[in-house]
Amino acid sequence: QSGPAPRSLSMVRLAAEANRNLTGVEEREKGNVSGGVITAYIVAGGGFLIVVLLVLLMAVEQGARVFTDTWLGFWAGNRFNQEVWFYIGIYAALGITYSLITFVRTL
Repeated sequence: QSGPAPRSLSMVRLAAEANRNLTGVEEREKGNVSGGVITAYIVAGGGFLIVVLLVLLMAVEQGARVFTDTWLGFWAGNRFNQEVWFYIGIYAALGITYSLITFVRTL
């Protein structure tokens, strides 16, 4: 006589599913997101003005990052026929600007 009788596969699967979802079975809706849901997210984000400001800050942040990378290309090709300190100075200014924009966005 060996140990207890093995549980059926369906009982094991049910136990595993119950452990995975401790809050019960979740319902899922299909279709488009309603305007009310979008409005609730905007209100939770601080209002329309704050959300627009955040989107603009993210766009400016990415623009600063892209221009910083572009500036490295200008520097590598000595596009403006200047001394190295000219490129370093502008690169440093762009880095500081990018850092400040990122800091303000995360507040």
